[in-house]
Amino acid sequence: MDLDMKGSIEKIKKKERDKRDEEAAGYIDFVEKVYGPFRSLAYTSTVLHHMKLCSNQVWLDAGSGVGRLSLELAPRVAKVVCVDHSMESLNELKKNAQQKQLANLELIPTDLCSFGGESSYFDGILCSEVLQHIPTHEERLRGLKNLYRMLKPGGRCLINVIRWHDSKGEVKEGYWGGNQEIYRKYFTREEIEQLLEEAGFNKY
Repeated sequence: MDLDMKGSIEKIKKKERDKRDEEAAGYIDFVEKVYGPFRSLAYTSTVLHHMKLCSNQVWLDAGSGVGRLSLELAPRVAKVVCVDHSMESLNELKKNAQQKQLANLELIPTDLCSFGGESSYFDGILCSEVLQHIPTHEERLRGLKNLYRMLKPGGRCLINVIRWHDSKGEVKEGYWGGNQEIYRKYFTREEIEQLLEEAGFNKY
């Protein structure tokens, strides 16, 4: 799908941010209802397995949302920095962290493309189902280069995106939701590998 992004990137991001703010309070319950407890547990367990966590590590959850993964990550490491452009999502994360008595999360309301975190600081970075909602190749590359900059040499970066299966009736790139609020792009394996290499991750 040929999308005219010129001059509209910030509008697209704002539209999604407003939708995420609106849905923040009930998002975790919504996901549990849609995917069911087994699939949700399997997803979380798989992500945690690939993260190779240690108790002295500092991790960045880039695009943390309401903290589905941050809340599982925090008890296993020294600190989790949670970055998201939805303030209401971070408020929900904070509330849930307090209920779980987790005090090692730092919440930062910003776009991961613009986040000015310290270079070579994080032992690990998690970016789960975020890149697919960033419009334009250039903006996705900007975000990934920023993550690469903040990752310690030899650090671990776990990125996942929705995969393109060329299913009948699916749109590879476009807008999603009842009112078309959220931009979304499906990736082939080759596309995400090329994007990661452009950002510098092939150097590890």
